[in-house]
Amino acid sequence: MAVGKRIKELRTEFHITQKQLADRIGIKQGSLSDVERERVQATDRVIKAISREYRINENWLRTGEGEMINESAVSFEELVMSMVADLDELDKKIITEYIKLPPAQKKNIKALIKSMVEERKGKGTEREHLTVLVHATNCLAREVGPGWQG
Repeated sequence: MAVGKRIKELRTEFHITQKQLADRIGIKQGSLSDVERERVQATDRVIKAISREYRINENWLRTGEGEMINESAVSFEELVMSMVADLDELDKKIITEYIKLPPAQKKNIKALIKSMVEERKGKGTEREHLTVLVHATNCLAREVGPGWQG
C-alpha cells in the first residue's frame, strides 16, 4: 500500500475529513486529495506533520511497516501543557482549542490580542478595539462551539 492510501486509512481511523487533516497540517485540501490519489508524492514536511499531529509512526506512514499509532510520541499539546503547569484548567482548555483552530481563526485571535495590548498602551480608538473584540469572539465561538468555557 502506498503513502496516499495509508493517509486515507488513518483519516478513516481518526474519523477526520480531508479538509480537517489538510487544515491541521497546513496544506490545501486539494493537495491532500492529490497525495491520497497518488497523483503526487507526499513531501517530507507533510509526512512529518501528519506523524507529529496525530502520533503516527513515521516509518509506518512511509513504508507500511510497524504499527500505525506511535504510542510513545508526545503530542505538541502535551508538551506545551507540561511547560505551563501552573495554568488553571480554563487556561489549558483555551490553549488546546487555539492550537486546533485553522489559520484564519488563529489570525482573528492574534488580532484580538494585539488590539488588547494596543488598548492597554493607549493606541487605537475604543471603537476599533471593540470591533476587533466582537469579530474575534464571534469567530472563536463559531469554531469551538458551546461548552469550551471550562
